[in-house]
Amino acid sequence: MNRFHFTGRLADKPQSKTHGETIVTTFRLIRNEYAGQDRPERVVAIPFVMFGPRGQVMAGYSRTGDQLVIEATIRNNHYTVGDEERYGYDFVAEDFEFGAPGKLKRDELAGRAESETTSGAETD
Repeated sequence: MNRFHFTGRLADKPQSKTHGETIVTTFRLIRNEYAGQDRPERVVAIPFVMFGPRGQVMAGYSRTGDQLVIEATIRNNHYTVGDEERYGYDFVAEDFEFGAPGKLKRDELAGRAESETTSGAETD
C-alpha cells in the first residue's frame, strides 16, 4: 500500500461527526510551495478524512493554523450516478503528529498563562 507524509497547517478547525458507530473527522491542510523565480508561491490544499477516535482527539486539540504532520494513504473513490461513472480519490489520514501551534493556539495558551499568573498573585 502506498503511504505518504504531508506537513501543513490547518485551513480551518477539523470537524468530527458520527455516522452509525464510526467517527469521521474531516480537515484540510494547506502549504505554500515555491512556484519559480518572480512568481508568487503556490498554495497547495489537500482535504483529508480520518476514521475512529484518534481523529476526534486531533479535532479536539487542534485550531485553525496549527501545523500537523500526517501519514496518509490514497483510496480510490469510484462510483456511478445514473449512467455516469465518476472517479476521484480520498486522502485517508492514518496517523498524525502535532507540529508548531498556530496563532490561535498561541494566543489561547498566552491567555491561560496570563490568567494563571494573575490568579496566583497575592492581593493586599
